[in-house]
Amino acid sequence: MTAILRRAALTAAAVLMLAAAGGCRSHVRVNGKSYAMLNAREERELVLLARETLIRNSKKLITAEETSELRRREPELDIEYRGDCFGEAVVAWDLPRIKLEVVYEGQLNDPDPRRRGIFVRTMKKYPPVLDLRKEQRRRKTPAKRQP
Repeated sequence: MTAILRRAALTAAAVLMLAAAGGCRSHVRVNGKSYAMLNAREERELVLLARETLIRNSKKLITAEETSELRRREPELDIEYRGDCFGEAVVAWDLPRIKLEVVYEGQLNDPDPRRRGIFVRTMKKYPPVLDLRKEQRRRKTPAKRQP
Protein backbone atom coordinates (compact mmCIF):
# COMPACT_ATOMS: atom_id res chain seq x y z
CA MET A 1 0.00 0.00 0.00
CA THR A 2 2.81 2.40 0.89
CA ALA A 3 4.61 1.66 -2.38
CA ILE A 4 1.46 2.50 -4.36
CA LEU A 5 1.03 5.82 -2.52
CA ARG A 6 4.70 6.66 -2.97
CA ARG A 7 4.50 5.89 -6.72
CA ALA A 8 1.33 8.00 -7.05
CA ALA A 9 2.97 10.89 -5.19
CA LEU A 10 6.07 10.71 -7.44
CA THR A 11 3.88 10.63 -10.56
CA ALA A 12 1.86 13.63 -9.35
CA ALA A 13 5.06 15.52 -8.54
CA ALA A 14 6.47 14.78 -12.00
CA VAL A 15 3.28 15.99 -13.69
CA LEU A 16 3.31 19.21 -11.64
CA MET A 17 6.97 19.83 -12.48
CA LEU A 18 6.30 19.38 -16.21
CA ALA A 19 3.33 21.73 -16.03
CA ALA A 20 5.37 24.36 -14.18
CA ALA A 21 8.26 24.02 -16.65
CA GLY A 22 6.04 24.98 -19.56
CA GLY A 23 4.65 21.61 -20.59
CA CYS A 24 1.14 23.07 -20.46
CA ARG A 25 1.12 26.24 -22.53
CA SER A 26 -1.70 28.63 -23.24
CA HIS A 27 -3.05 28.51 -26.78
CA VAL A 28 -4.42 31.12 -29.14
CA ARG A 29 -6.70 30.55 -32.13
CA VAL A 30 -5.58 32.16 -35.39
CA ASN A 31 -7.61 31.56 -38.57
CA GLY A 32 -9.20 28.48 -37.04
CA LYS A 33 -5.88 26.92 -35.96
CA SER A 34 -4.65 26.66 -32.38
CA TYR A 35 -1.07 27.76 -31.65
CA ALA A 36 0.98 27.61 -28.45
CA MET A 37 1.71 31.04 -26.96
CA LEU A 38 4.78 32.32 -25.16
CA ASN A 39 4.64 32.06 -21.39
CA ALA A 40 5.21 35.06 -19.09
CA ARG A 41 8.92 34.27 -18.57
CA GLU A 42 9.57 34.15 -22.33
CA GLU A 43 7.72 37.45 -22.83
CA ARG A 44 9.87 39.07 -20.12
CA GLU A 45 13.00 37.74 -21.85
CA LEU A 46 11.91 39.36 -25.14
CA VAL A 47 11.37 42.71 -23.39
CA LEU A 48 14.71 42.48 -21.55
CA LEU A 49 16.58 41.62 -24.76
CA ALA A 50 14.86 44.49 -26.62
CA ARG A 51 15.69 46.97 -23.85
CA GLU A 52 19.36 45.95 -23.75
CA THR A 53 19.61 46.01 -27.56
CA LEU A 54 18.34 49.60 -27.66
CA ILE A 55 20.47 50.81 -24.78
CA ARG A 56 23.69 49.29 -26.15
CA ASN A 57 23.26 50.08 -29.84
CA SER A 58 21.43 53.39 -30.06
CA LYS A 59 23.69 55.85 -28.25
CA LYS A 60 23.32 58.30 -31.15
CA LEU A 61 19.55 57.89 -31.43
CA ILE A 62 18.45 58.58 -27.88
CA THR A 63 19.69 60.86 -25.14
CA ALA A 64 20.80 59.79 -21.65
CA GLU A 65 17.46 60.99 -20.26
CA GLU A 66 15.56 58.83 -22.77
CA THR A 67 17.80 55.88 -21.91
CA SER A 68 16.84 56.13 -18.24
CA GLU A 69 13.17 56.40 -19.24
CA LEU A 70 13.60 53.33 -21.44
CA ARG A 71 14.86 51.37 -18.42
CA ARG A 72 12.08 52.65 -16.16
CA ARG A 73 9.04 52.41 -18.45
CA GLU A 74 7.35 49.17 -19.47
CA PRO A 75 6.89 48.79 -23.24
CA GLU A 76 3.93 47.69 -25.32
CA LEU A 77 4.24 44.08 -26.50
CA ASP A 78 2.30 42.98 -29.58
CA ILE A 79 2.67 39.37 -30.77
CA GLU A 80 1.24 37.96 -34.00
CA TYR A 81 1.39 34.16 -34.04
CA ARG A 82 1.81 32.12 -37.23
CA GLY A 83 2.78 28.86 -35.52
CA ASP A 84 3.63 27.38 -32.12
CA CYS A 85 5.62 30.19 -30.42
CA PHE A 86 6.46 31.33 -33.98
CA GLY A 87 5.59 34.64 -35.58
CA GLU A 88 6.33 38.33 -35.13
CA ALA A 89 6.67 40.24 -31.86
CA VAL A 90 6.96 44.03 -31.60
CA VAL A 91 8.28 45.61 -28.39
CA ALA A 92 7.62 49.38 -28.54
CA TRP A 93 8.39 52.41 -26.38
CA ASP A 94 6.61 55.69 -27.11
CA LEU A 95 8.99 58.36 -25.79
CA PRO A 96 8.22 62.10 -26.04
CA ARG A 97 10.68 62.75 -28.89
CA ILE A 98 10.90 59.36 -30.63
CA LYS A 99 9.09 56.03 -30.95
CA LEU A 100 11.35 52.98 -30.71
CA GLU A 101 10.37 49.47 -31.81
CA VAL A 102 12.31 46.23 -31.65
CA VAL A 103 10.86 43.58 -33.95
CA TYR A 104 11.45 39.83 -33.61
CA GLU A 105 10.58 37.40 -36.39
CA GLY A 106 10.75 33.62 -36.33
CA GLN A 107 10.82 31.19 -33.42
CA LEU A 108 10.21 33.58 -30.54
CA ASN A 109 11.32 31.24 -27.75
CA ASP A 110 14.56 30.08 -29.38
CA PRO A 111 17.29 29.84 -26.71
CA ASP A 112 19.80 31.52 -29.06
CA PRO A 113 18.65 35.16 -29.48
CA ARG A 114 20.72 35.56 -32.66
CA ARG A 115 18.35 33.22 -34.51
CA ARG A 116 15.21 35.26 -33.74
CA GLY A 117 15.66 37.81 -36.51
CA ILE A 118 15.87 41.12 -34.66
CA PHE A 119 15.66 44.59 -36.20
CA VAL A 120 15.01 48.06 -34.80
CA ARG A 121 12.60 50.70 -36.16
CA THR A 122 12.67 54.32 -35.09
CA MET A 123 10.17 57.06 -35.83
CA LYS A 124 10.97 60.67 -34.98
CA LYS A 125 8.12 62.81 -33.76
CA TYR A 126 7.70 66.24 -35.26
CA PRO A 127 5.66 69.14 -33.93
CA PRO A 128 2.15 69.31 -35.34
CA VAL A 129 1.64 71.14 -38.61
CA LEU A 130 -0.21 74.47 -38.46
CA ASP A 131 -3.91 74.02 -39.03
CA LEU A 132 -4.96 76.94 -41.23
CA ARG A 133 -8.57 75.83 -41.32
CA LYS A 134 -9.14 77.32 -37.85
CA GLU A 135 -7.78 80.67 -39.00
CA GLN A 136 -10.03 80.64 -42.05
CA ARG A 137 -13.09 79.94 -39.92
CA ARG A 138 -12.32 82.89 -37.64
CA ARG A 139 -12.27 85.35 -40.51
CA LYS A 140 -15.43 86.94 -41.68
CA THR A 141 -16.67 86.43 -45.19
CA PRO A 142 -13.81 86.55 -47.68
CA ALA A 143 -13.32 89.69 -49.74
CA LYS A 144 -14.82 89.60 -53.22
CA ARG A 145 -12.36 89.39 -56.04
CA GLN A 146 -12.14 92.14 -58.57
CA PRO A 147 -12.23 91.04 -62.26
